Amino acid sequence: MVARLSLILVLVGSLASGCANPLNRKDALDEIASLWKDKLEDLDHRENAQMYILAPELGLDQFYSSESVRKPFHTASVGKLFTMVAIVQLIEDGRLHWDSKVYSILGDTMDGLFIVDGSDYSDAVTVEQLLAHTSGIADYFSDASEGNPSVADLMLQFPERSWTPDELLQYHRNHLNAVFVPGNGFHYSDTGYLLLGLIVEKLSGMPFHRYLQERIFRPLAMLDTYMPGRSQSIRGGQDTMGTTWFEGREISGYKSITVDWAGGGIVSTLEDLMRFNRALFTGGLLEEKSLDRIKNFQNKFETGIYCGTGIMEYRFEDFFPLLSGYPRWQGHLGILATHLIFDPQRNISIVMNLGSNDYLEDSFRLLIDVSEVLMRIRNPNG
Repeated sequence: MVARLSLILVLVGSLASGCANPLNRKDALDEIASLWKDKLEDLDHRENAQMYILAPELGLDQFYSSESVRKPFHTASVGKLFTMVAIVQLIEDGRLHWDSKVYSILGDTMDGLFIVDGSDYSDAVTVEQLLAHTSGIADYFSDASEGNPSVADLMLQFPERSWTPDELLQYHRNHLNAVFVPGNGFHYSDTGYLLLGLIVEKLSGMPFHRYLQERIFRPLAMLDTYMPGRSQSIRGGQDTMGTTWFEGREISGYKSITVDWAGGGIVSTLEDLMRFNRALFTGGLLEEKSLDRIKNFQNKFETGIYCGTGIMEYRFEDFFPLLSGYPRWQGHLGILATHLIFDPQRNISIVMNLGSNDYLEDSFRLLIDVSEVLMRIRNPNG
């Protein structure tokens, strides 16, 4: 669930001073704890706010949360990383290619989704274009035609409704038009990722949620991760998602959150997501040549956020020139102020959830402040 965002960051204090004052590990932890406490005080809904920083070379392996018991949280569009990994695994297995034509796999499922100026371009769309949001397909979640609600609106209006991928595609056909000819632009799209999920099902012969469980969750010991309305965690038992706010409503009990499927319909924990983070960025999940290919950050999503092939990069210097030299975090964000990111220069991973789309800007401010502290650590053993 990522909608268009407008970040107006108020940058004060330490941001202008850069890394002038070196810190040891203890002082850095104290500063981050203070930043976390201050941020929580700014949030009206802080029940499920949590963060995990793992920096082996700096001696940091630290959790932060608003409650003594951390509950699973909705990852929103951070879940797109899992869909990307599933597709790349199929490519590495030789069952798919980056330039495979989607129509050759999904056939009539593509009907009505790629019509531009009366011409149907469904047979021109490639797998890589769907991953990179360059296929031209609209976004069922946040795009809306004149006089019609978006699926995000319907999710709030009808909380007891469960959605299937077929229903989401039918909504798209009835109300939305393609934005441009495939390959001729960039438009962020959950619909594109829904099609990728269908490709995973078609080629693997198993439901999307089961593929994730068997090929990603289980091998990485992600025992508490699941897709609400579709699966349980490997550990089993009661999977209780923590408090989740969207457009001023607490939606954790809504059946309608099934509108998020292969575009980000995953609930997880800090620990599970950190296992995924490390496996993705430091080896063991994808081949190095595949990682190099997806890290092609050519398309601007919003100020300071660039998209590659199923992955994002944050460039804080776009927010404010004095932030030049700050880490270029790689990973993905979700509209619920969720982040799964990695600094390839310093081998640092962060997983964060603030639990509300109202706090997306707050989450970026916090990341910038935390980045500044991490950059100042000079004596990790202190």
